[in-house]
Amino acid sequence: MDENGSGEAPPTGIVPVCSQGGVVSHDDHLDLEAFGARRSPNPADRRSSLLDLTADGLRLVDAAEATFTERTAELIADVLTAGQISAAAKVLALLRAQLEQDQIGMPTG
Repeated sequence: MDENGSGEAPPTGIVPVCSQGGVVSHDDHLDLEAFGARRSPNPADRRSSLLDLTADGLRLVDAAEATFTERTAELIADVLTAGQISAAAKVLALLRAQLEQDQIGMPTG
């Protein structure tokens, strides 16, 4: 029987992350260093933590960005002209700048 009394057990391999008391934090069990991150206290909210990238994490992000850029160029090379690609890049840069200025999608700590 599950926590809600429905009589159905969760599928094998699924660990419930919520209880009646709220969300249970499972990230404490992660080896953050293996993912290129480390935990630090959140000065704005002592109930939470911030995740910072390590040097390895920054290298992973750089490699992922390079792979993404290369693959995107391959996919759109036959679809868009150089002028269209340039125009799209300018629009996306403007959108990103506005989102960053308004702190939309930015960390709060």
